[in-house]
Amino acid sequence: MVRGALVGTGIVALCFLPPILHFILGPLGPLIGGFVGGSQAARRTANPLVPLGVGLLLGLFLSIAVALVGIPIIVIVLSLIDQPPASLALFVLMPLSVLIWGALLGTGGAYLGALTRGRKEQTATESDGRLILGEE
Repeated sequence: MVRGALVGTGIVALCFLPPILHFILGPLGPLIGGFVGGSQAARRTANPLVPLGVGLLLGLFLSIAVALVGIPIIVIVLSLIDQPPASLALFVLMPLSVLIWGALLGTGGAYLGALTRGRKEQTATESDGRLILGEE
């Protein structure tokens, strides 16, 4: 589950890199990353709570990244243009909003990824035109 969330977080970071496309891919990055991470995590276990865990971890990892990278950049830029640092609420609300945004889209994407992975495995068990579900 953690590995799936880390893969998803890397995909979110990659979605912000391409110029011009990052306006479209950036906000949808947690959905795309959650899809890939959820399908990776669903391959290892059939637990229905895995997409929720992948989504929450993805949101947590994104909010940590914003807190460690984004907030110092804002403080440095504001100090360079002689503006007083913003209120403490900004530094709390920014990672919190990224946590909520990443967790919601990441969970949705992880659910879709796990569902897609389950369908692929289900169709892979077909034999002679009939579907074998849990029979040996």
